[in-house]
Amino acid sequence: MSAPSEKIREILNFSGYPFQHHCADRISRLEQYQISAEVPFTYPPTNGPLLGVHGTMDLLAARPDSKNRLLVCFVIECKKANDKIKNWILLPNKQQSPRWSTFIISRLPPGEREQLSVTRGVTFPELGYGKSGQYDYCVNGIEVNTALTSANQDKGEKIYNPLKQVAHGVRAFESAHPKVVEGIEYFRESKHQERFYIPVVITTANLYVIDFPLDKVTQGEVPAGDLSLGDAKKWISYEFPLPDYLSYEIDRAEEGTVFVNKRTVFVVNDKAIDEFFSKAVDVQNLRATPTE
Repeated sequence: MSAPSEKIREILNFSGYPFQHHCADRISRLEQYQISAEVPFTYPPTNGPLLGVHGTMDLLAARPDSKNRLLVCFVIECKKANDKIKNWILLPNKQQSPRWSTFIISRLPPGEREQLSVTRGVTFPELGYGKSGQYDYCVNGIEVNTALTSANQDKGEKIYNPLKQVAHGVRAFESAHPKVVEGIEYFRESKHQERFYIPVVITTANLYVIDFPLDKVTQGEVPAGDLSLGDAKKWISYEFPLPDYLSYEIDRAEEGTVFVNKRTVFVVNDKAIDEFFSKAVDVQNLRATPTE
């Protein structure tokens, strides 16, 4: 390889774009998947002289679920991790009971706009989430280097950033009407009047859900020898806290207006792409409450 070509290779790898295209290729090879890359969005929308907030979804992948009853739409952010952030150390909320997941489903009555609903209690048995209590329910985490010896100090590279980007993208996509996406013909068809939206972050980082005895935390610290790192996970579920402009409102007669300010995001290690996207279409126990 010539010297200029080698330099371009290094620059391109640093950008993360080869990883994005790699993920797209892997998913597109799976059965029934249609995929689009660099899908633009604006949310909140432009209102007169007030410009909306623009962005792009790295990938949008869609296919019918395992029972061919609804269209499953994966909004995907691809995150290549450098050596400073090669491991994501994630903490679950052990006190949360029940561990409800939070997803969005839409119904598309003929000739009408999509009607969004919040669904909780949905399960993915093939992913290991056959009951609500089996969700990881991670709520925060830190980035650690390859050697697991030091934390990432770069404030521009944080776990929060790709999670926020994918939450923003999926919220925008849910609100878009009509849905016309290059490369995804499912949206032009009327066969599936229900659509299920799943935000996913694919990363090259190793994923760890750590465990330590909370009653032994003294002076704000975990005592030596009391933390268990465990094995790296293929994927985890993360409850992402939504900024106000990305939250949802639902109307419940007995409670009035209820704000939904978290949603479940799957974080997937890139080595498990094929397995995750093959199993994630087995969606069970959909129960929906309309949003405002």
